[in-house]
Amino acid sequence: MFGWNKPKAPTPANGVYFSWTPECDIGIQRFDQEHRQLAGLINQLHTLMVVKRDRAAADQLADQLLKMTRTHFASEEDLLAETEYEELESHRQQHSDLINELRDLHRQFKAGTLSALAMPNFLKKWLMEHIQNSDRRYVPHLKSKGVD
Repeated sequence: MFGWNKPKAPTPANGVYFSWTPECDIGIQRFDQEHRQLAGLINQLHTLMVVKRDRAAADQLADQLLKMTRTHFASEEDLLAETEYEELESHRQQHSDLINELRDLHRQFKAGTLSALAMPNFLKKWLMEHIQNSDRRYVPHLKSKGVD
């Protein structure tokens, strides 16, 4: 169990937990914008959980992050279905798995059995791996359909 009265964890040197760079973009404008928004929420969640130790605000933000994640996933899945992306079911399953994992982490956080760093760390790692490995795979398909 994480002690909320322990000394604050150090903040990264630039003050940002999840630094988004142009190299993170996949080249599909609306999804790049949504990915940047998700990264921003992960940064805010990290600040609330690790730096400020504000459980109530972190809980509300985790709810907001879950909703925005669902919205983003629906947006991706709708466009991939519309353009008949062959790997849609696999991509959809990855999204479903993340939503389930995020719900479980949020429950653990509410119960006080989760380290404050666990959720931001998981989300940062998952988002970057998913974008770099899975999302980049659909880019040629969408570009061939005229999507920028």
